[in-house]
Amino acid sequence: MGLGLTEPGTAADSAGAVHPAGYTPSLPKPMDAFILKFLGVRVVHDIGTPQEQSFPFGPEVPRLVVTEEERPFAAFASPAMPGLKPGPHTSTICFRISFEHCDGAGTNRDDDCLPADESAYTGNTPFEALKKHG
Repeated sequence: MGLGLTEPGTAADSAGAVHPAGYTPSLPKPMDAFILKFLGVRVVHDIGTPQEQSFPFGPEVPRLVVTEEERPFAAFASPAMPGLKPGPHTSTICFRISFEHCDGAGTNRDDDCLPADESAYTGNTPFEALKKHG
């Protein structure tokens, strides 16, 4: 998805935005349109395992971040989540949006759009939970 899997960001404004055929932006600036459609995020640890834990957050979590290349994208700032047992884990982030959203950065729906409802924004990212010291 253009909103993070292939390259983070959106078109900076409507002047440089391009979209797939048949897509009509809901607002001129792609980032504003994304925030308008954003319903929440769900963080899933250890998806598909007996240890799976899911943490949903609402529309209050997005934060605008700008890359060094001056491309805006939405990151999220969630409240603290419960700790995990030390060892290997995975994390998957899913976005929930009300309508299809295209980032304005290209014309390929697979790379540049997120469908309505919930979709995985990241893959099943591995990480290591460390033992708490102290």
